[in-house]
Amino acid sequence: MRNGNGNGASYPASTIVKTPVHLNNKTRPQSPIAHNHQHNMDKTSSKYRQKTNQLYVALLLSAALAILQMIFQETVYLNKNMRHLHSPDNLDLRRFRMELSEVHAGSSSKSGHGVVDKSNISHTKDLLLNSGINVSDIEPEMLDRLPSLAEVEGLYGPSVVISGLETCETFRKTIAQEDAYIGPAGMFNTGTNLMANYISNNCYLPVKKEKKGKNGMRWQVPWGKHTPASWRLHNVAESGGKDVKQTDVLPVVTIKDPYTWMSSMCRHSYAANWRHTSDHCPNLVANDVDRKSFPGISDVVHVNVRYKRENVTHHESLFGLWQDWYSEWHNADFPHLIVRYEDMLFRTEEVVKKVCECAGGKMIAKTFKYVEDSAKAGAAHKGSSGLISSMIRYGNSTRRTAFYTEEDLNFVRKKVDQSLFDAYSYKVA
Repeated sequence: MRNGNGNGASYPASTIVKTPVHLNNKTRPQSPIAHNHQHNMDKTSSKYRQKTNQLYVALLLSAALAILQMIFQETVYLNKNMRHLHSPDNLDLRRFRMELSEVHAGSSSKSGHGVVDKSNISHTKDLLLNSGINVSDIEPEMLDRLPSLAEVEGLYGPSVVISGLETCETFRKTIAQEDAYIGPAGMFNTGTNLMANYISNNCYLPVKKEKKGKNGMRWQVPWGKHTPASWRLHNVAESGGKDVKQTDVLPVVTIKDPYTWMSSMCRHSYAANWRHTSDHCPNLVANDVDRKSFPGISDVVHVNVRYKRENVTHHESLFGLWQDWYSEWHNADFPHLIVRYEDMLFRTEEVVKKVCECAGGKMIAKTFKYVEDSAKAGAAHKGSSGLISSMIRYGNSTRRTAFYTEEDLNFVRKKVDQSLFDAYSYKVA
């Protein structure tokens, strides 16, 4: 056979190698090494795509979680601020707009004592100034919502109301001054801590101070400030109850308007337990909202108070709890005072001076020390209002009963102890 050059040379047939011609790589046979390399690359690519998909899903889930968390935090924030500004948990926008329009218009509103004039709020401004609050720093909208003296008097009368002043002389004569104390008591949400702060900052018992170096002011009565009057001499408070003779302490009991008190209990129920939701509270008489949430609920919503594990009191309703608790104190046969929370808020100096003098005490200085905040601390008191918010909340005649159903109001009218209401100048709505 001739070679490809045409020079006539020939090669043995056995030495000729026939090389196949490949048009592309697809027709090129792969060696085992190349095949394994390609398989590994495909496998790696598949794992990479899988990891990429997993990362993508994880990012989507993370973003969704972040959005849900943001919505939750915003809901909590709005809920907290709406409660702070508008008092009850169940905000009725129709009633709130009506109330707000009345306040901004400076209109008069009816109360048990007559027509209320919103034109002069100098009294509440003076209280704020005395407490160290710069009125010029308060937003105009908040100033517009402050109650006037006329509105406060329309709600609670023209003068301070203190029950038990006739027992002061008995306390001073029967208890040695060096042994005497003053201690706050009261139902939940009635300003017991506020009273403790005011007497501690402004009052002292001279003989006790001289002989024992103490001012004679306690933060609660030694049998427990929230317990019924009948627990005196029969119970010892876990905190501050073991180092004092109980008869040496003059109890100063704080009481709050039952309508605003029941709304306060909806925000912070403490040891009181009853079936209720934010959509209907205070709920004295069950309605469709209560029946849907609590199938089988009784027509009148009962209340229990667990003071201790083994001490539980039972009451017909939330209003019944208020009447039961304060009737017992009102009829107590030992020296004590009962002071309205509203007077502590709007006629502070006069109240504290009368309480101090009742036990034989004197005011510490000519300049009265006010408490700007609500004087509450601890987890149970979170969300409690400060002085400005309290004045707006408790000095407004419209919002006093704005969130009660007509059935609930009728229940109060039917069950009211009129003599107890009259004793503290609280009006039946």
